[in-house]
Amino acid sequence: DTPLEDILADIRDLGFEGVELGGKFPRAAPTLKPLLARYRLDLIGGWYSGSLLLQSAADEIAALQPHLELLKAMGSSVFVLAETSNAIHGQRAQSMRDTPRLAAAEWVRFGQRMTEVADYIQQQGLRFAYHHHLGTVVETDADLRAFLAHTGDSVGLTLDAGHAALGGI
Repeated sequence: DTPLEDILADIRDLGFEGVELGGKFPRAAPTLKPLLARYRLDLIGGWYSGSLLLQSAADEIAALQPHLELLKAMGSSVFVLAETSNAIHGQRAQSMRDTPRLAAAEWVRFGQRMTEVADYIQQQGLRFAYHHHLGTVVETDADLRAFLAHTGDSVGLTLDAGHAALGGI
C-alpha cells in the first residue's frame, strides 16, 4: 500500500542513484522519465518475466520488445530476466516443495534459448542479467550450476543475496 512516490523518496534519501523497474512504476517513458527525474534517479534496468520453457527464443524476443523499448528509452543499461513460465513465486498457498525442476536433459534446450535471448539483448546495447529466484526453475545451488553450465558468456547474473541464501547458494 506504500505510494510509489514514498518508495522513490526513500530510495533517493538512502543515497541510491539508480533503481530497478518495480511493479508500481508506469510503463511509459514520457511518464516515467520525469517521475524518476524528480527524485534524481536513473532506471538501471528492470525485471522481465520470461517464458523460455514454453516458447522459442525467437518468440521470446518478439514478446519482450515493449519492455526492451522502455529500457532503451529510459537509458537503462541492464535487461533483467527471470524464467517464470512455470514458477510458483508469489503463490503463497503453494508449498516451496512444488518449485519446478528441470531434468538434466532439459537444461540444454533452456540454456540455448536463454543464450540466444541474451545474445540479442547484448546486440541491442544492454547487458543481460538472469535473476535466480525462489519458486522458479533456477532456485538452488544445483539449479544455478546447471544453468551456468548450459548458458553462454552473454548470460550474466543478478545477485539476489536473499534468494541465494534461501536457495542454498
